[in-house]
Amino acid sequence: MTTPARVLALGSVAVLVLLSACGGKPSAPATPTASATGEPSATATASVTASPTATTTPAGPGGIPIREWTLLPPQPMPGALALIIEKGSWGRPGPTGYLERVYRDASGMVRVEEVFRAPAGSSIDSTAFTGDFTEMAAMVCVSAGTCGGTLPPAPEARSTLVHSTDGGVTWSEVHAFEEPLGLAGIIATGYVLSRPSLAGDVPPSALLRYPGGQLMEPPAGAEDPLRVFSYDRRLLWRDANKTGFLTSDGLVALSTTLTGLTDPQYGVGWLGGNPATGTMLVTPIRPGSDPRQVVAVYREGKLAALWRTPIAYATLVNFRAWFNDHTAVANVTIAYQDLRAAILAKEPDYPMTGGQFLGYPFSFPALVDINTGEVTPIETYGPLSAPYEWSSNYVVAVQRGSFARVVLGAGECLNLRDAPALTGRILACVAGGTLYTFRTRQAETSPDGLQWLEVTTAAGLTGWASTSYLEY
Repeated sequence: MTTPARVLALGSVAVLVLLSACGGKPSAPATPTASATGEPSATATASVTASPTATTTPAGPGGIPIREWTLLPPQPMPGALALIIEKGSWGRPGPTGYLERVYRDASGMVRVEEVFRAPAGSSIDSTAFTGDFTEMAAMVCVSAGTCGGTLPPAPEARSTLVHSTDGGVTWSEVHAFEEPLGLAGIIATGYVLSRPSLAGDVPPSALLRYPGGQLMEPPAGAEDPLRVFSYDRRLLWRDANKTGFLTSDGLVALSTTLTGLTDPQYGVGWLGGNPATGTMLVTPIRPGSDPRQVVAVYREGKLAALWRTPIAYATLVNFRAWFNDHTAVANVTIAYQDLRAAILAKEPDYPMTGGQFLGYPFSFPALVDINTGEVTPIETYGPLSAPYEWSSNYVVAVQRGSFARVVLGAGECLNLRDAPALTGRILACVAGGTLYTFRTRQAETSPDGLQWLEVTTAAGLTGWASTSYLEY
């Protein structure tokens, strides 16, 4: 155990939004705090046990039936999942005051850890992360006025780009910019930044590559104004017809077959993808008298399924990451009275409270099975009631696996070695609070009697850590 080099103790995480951001160099926040909530639960899993029949409506494109999502009763926080959740703003969009990590610790308790609170007078305006969780980045905005997006940026607006490679425990500054910029995504060669429109329009006026600062020219056939989506360390551009997506070199990444489902005013929107299975998710908006959100599932470029929200206007499903090859972690927004009716119909004794504004959106994380259409709310803070009503609860990043938490004092770090012994070469030194993942609980014992667990960092580095400083 040694003392690490100085790092910026910022904590933030990643979404792929194109709201512009601004700010000055962020100051280090107070020491992150943690709390344990809920009752121990050794049996909480992410599996869905109920199997209701999804509602089917007339076929859509290619004869694919349009089926409705089925809302199941909420389930406890799974044990193999850590959620990074943005807080501070009721609903979306809006400035993010702070981010926290929610997961089930080694004792079975749900642990809530604040990983970053924006300094006074600033906010976390845009974030991005890689699908494998190896990197998280954020653009911090410091301004007495707005940072862009739906309104023009304030004259004094500045931006600072920070990133983390240990799951949001420690953050370091990448660069401080002298202008307001947003973060559009992480690509193989660095970051894509968005320059906000001075008129306050949401689409950016330009995209920049960092490092380098060069303007990114859209491929031929891309939409104007720019609509881009970060996926698997690549940038995808929506085409001019608003029906598909192009790569930066002009190749077709996905051409949808959603004629008749897509509102020409909005076109298709990007929701997410799973590179391991070739699955992509997009959302059209059904026009006319039935404006319910429809999610299209594409596998290897072919339309495989269409899922529709059961309630017009009130329900939205926004996918963030994958729990397994067919279950995604998503953010679900639904009016409180509709959520209450759906849950109590299946579980009459469920302890729902609150709902002072019954028609207002109610946001919560959920597991969504794209094969069965089952949506299972996750009880990140206990029963779905008051704690969910006055904050966004918006999942921006997900870490998967069995977790071992590094337990150390402030300013200390734990050596990760290439062999289960003190003679092993040091690969890295990680801060207290870091979540390692591991495949087996079986520890190795070195000749001096110390025990070692083989673990993997959020950045993908695998080595051996002393179990004397781990909770697992």
